[in-house]
Amino acid sequence: MTTTPRPQHSLRIHGYKQRPYYIHAPDYRRTSTGIAVLHLLCHALNISGREAYVSTQAINPKLHTPSLTPEIKQRHSEAGREPIVIYPEVTQGNPLHGKTVIRYILNHPGLLGGPKKFPEKDFILAFTGRLLETSGANDLLFLPPTDTSVFNNQNNPLDQARSGILLYPGRHQKGLEERPEIASKATLITSSWPSSHQELAALFRKSECLYAFEPSNVALEAALCGCPTILLESPLYDGTPLATEEIGTWGIACNESPEQIAHAYAT
Repeated sequence: MTTTPRPQHSLRIHGYKQRPYYIHAPDYRRTSTGIAVLHLLCHALNISGREAYVSTQAINPKLHTPSLTPEIKQRHSEAGREPIVIYPEVTQGNPLHGKTVIRYILNHPGLLGGPKKFPEKDFILAFTGRLLETSGANDLLFLPPTDTSVFNNQNNPLDQARSGILLYPGRHQKGLEERPEIASKATLITSSWPSSHQELAALFRKSECLYAFEPSNVALEAALCGCPTILLESPLYDGTPLATEEIGTWGIACNESPEQIAHAYAT
């Protein structure tokens, strides 16, 4: 009689010290792609069995993103659990004093402030393929920033009766003065209005188009709701969206040319 040997498992349940992740994230803001991605990264790490924290108290309650506290840091230190610290590209220096540092390049370094170069010992991650090429990052990590269960154009009774235009200035508030012909007749979207994703999606689902001075997540959310987005020239936008390789340009005009606007409306 022969017996089949039992498989040998290498799971360690004693003496295992999983390293936690500390993510240096600003307060959650639904209109900022970079900020949303940092919080999503924390959420993704936690639901995959890792232990991750964000450095802010202002979080999205729908995500699993616990706030980092002095008590948590002290507990990890006493247990000998050295954290892996993740900074967005806008962070100067090493404020969390991490020994292992990852820089997550979410936009062109220096464009929104912060350094243009990083210490050689830091590991560099790029958010998109385009940023991977231009920043010289070590690797790529793209996280889809949009919740398509909220932002979509399915079963939309207003799709054929859209009216009104929208404007999202984002960080380029001077754009309101530079383009008065648009600002004077548009409904303005801000970082706090509409106050929820659901209200923003409802606005997109009934509006004719969105003008935006930066290719933020708001532009993609509008396009997903069937509201074409027209990107306007600004210091924050060089004419090419950051994530064209990952999400394409369906429903988005990369500039104001008739060809691009026709593309946005046709797709």
